[in-house]
Amino acid sequence: MGRLTKRSEDSTEYYYPHCFEAAGCYGTGDFAKCNECAFDYSICRKLGEYEDLEEQGKLIKLPCKLGDIVYVRMQSGNFAEAEVRDFSYFLTCGFCVVVTSTEFDKRHIPFHEFGKTVFLTREQAEAELKKNGEVEE
Repeated sequence: MGRLTKRSEDSTEYYYPHCFEAAGCYGTGDFAKCNECAFDYSICRKLGEYEDLEEQGKLIKLPCKLGDIVYVRMQSGNFAEAEVRDFSYFLTCGFCVVVTSTEFDKRHIPFHEFGKTVFLTREQAEAELKKNGEVEE
């Protein structure tokens, strides 16, 4: 999906063009009408800030949160339950989750491994095993 908001000509405010069309100012930057609009301008401003961060490469979408349980593929082929303890960044592999388990002390797992060797639910991990024919139904 593309950007939803635009910046005013003086780059001090954000606006939602579709909203302005409905309000009758047609994206002219008449922010006085925003106060009359049913669309909350603070939502538009916040969304604009997030879109700016995304365009600048400063917005990180985490695959999970601290404390989540994930399922990590082991060399044996089985999955180990692991707890997300931290997030880190390495030049060699990018952003990683730091997990610990009773099966291993600590691992740094790149975000791009989610859906391949790391799964958010036991069901997803089991489905991966079945898909690869590693578990009999």
